[in-house]
Amino acid sequence: MSIHTFHPDTHEFGLADNCPRCEEHANHPLAGLDDSNLRELLRRIEERLLNRSINEGIAMAQLRDVLVQVERLDEVRQARE
Repeated sequence: MSIHTFHPDTHEFGLADNCPRCEEHANHPLAGLDDSNLRELLRRIEERLLNRSINEGIAMAQLRDVLVQVERLDEVRQARE
């Protein structure tokens, strides 16, 4: 696990670029981001807002993929009922 570089708070400004720890969070948002950060990313996805950094865009893409997988699992579950 790497450490954060000095940058503004991620809760207000998103995951910072050029920060090794933010890059790790971007690639695996469910593994390390707190609930507040996850809620903000999901809100931004739902409202179709642009990402505030490259790392935030990566995290949002990862979460979109998870949401698609959940939808597919729900479709399979419904088909079995």
